[in-house]
Amino acid sequence: MTDSTAPVTVPLAALTDASGAVTAATAAAGAAFGFIDGVFDRVDRVRARKLSAEAWLRSYYLEVIGNVELLEALDFKKLGAADVASPAFRKIIGRVETEIGLSILFSEKIDPASDLYRLLKAKGKMENRGGELIVSKRGKETSYAGKVLYEGVLQAVSFTVVKTEVLKKLSTFDGDEREYMKTLLLRRRLLNIRERFIMIKNAMDGLEGIRELSR
Repeated sequence: MTDSTAPVTVPLAALTDASGAVTAATAAAGAAFGFIDGVFDRVDRVRARKLSAEAWLRSYYLEVIGNVELLEALDFKKLGAADVASPAFRKIIGRVETEIGLSILFSEKIDPASDLYRLLKAKGKMENRGGELIVSKRGKETSYAGKVLYEGVLQAVSFTVVKTEVLKKLSTFDGDEREYMKTLLLRRRLLNIRERFIMIKNAMDGLEGIRELSR
């Protein structure tokens, strides 16, 4: 006999829209983490805390605003000449937190009555100032030509986690490996990560469980 008082939950995949874009985003996230040691240990650390959906949401909000504050403190002009494997950049990218976002991507079920569910179903808006935003088309990154980009929040969570973790991995390359690395536009990469974090924050600010924390 089932417990009628237990919260109804749905798989994360059920959040996808008709185009399947969100499912593709989460699949890409899973594939990207195939080479990252200990990723499931990090997810399990969050699960072990047995957070409620509201506590999970607030924890992610604090992670997001911390990352926004960090990235907005950077002088992006100086990033144009930065080396991805330099000790300085390695320290900077190492301070961008992704653990709660990562746990969201690997969540199995989410209560559809929760603010977290509503957040992941939502779409956010980013202004394409300077034509710097990038999107993925058929697995390849391309510049976005429009003035305003609308993107699913779940896709943005996937983008910030995957792109940040890949940069952390690249920052550990040694001299021999770097010889085969193509030039990376670090300023643009970090700008796109920052803009997605800002978009996620803006989408969260209006949620009932976040209003008293928002600033």
